[in-house]
Amino acid sequence: FRAKRSPDRELNCDTDLSTDFLTEYLATSMLSLSSILDRQEMVIKIRCTLEQLTPADREIIEMRHIDELTLQESADLLGITLEAAKKRYQRALSRIRSIVAPPE
Repeated sequence: FRAKRSPDRELNCDTDLSTDFLTEYLATSMLSLSSILDRQEMVIKIRCTLEQLTPADREIIEMRHIDELTLQESADLLGITLEAAKKRYQRALSRIRSIVAPPE
């Protein structure tokens, strides 16, 4: 059983459909714009962070995320053990996280 809506709860703005459409469009656009700006800021932070990594740390991140290699494949190519590759990868990720999103 669904209760009828009370006319007292209705907002009367005396707007036409084009104003309602524009209002909804702008509200959605603002949210999208905010998301875009947040993403752009994050991209800039990550780019700067990658430039600060050591060549070894950057290499393991690139192998994992750009070349889409497993840690074992990365270890084989680098001539290091799997454990060393895991540690290098975790260390690089920790450095990125500490710069991009420092603890509060």
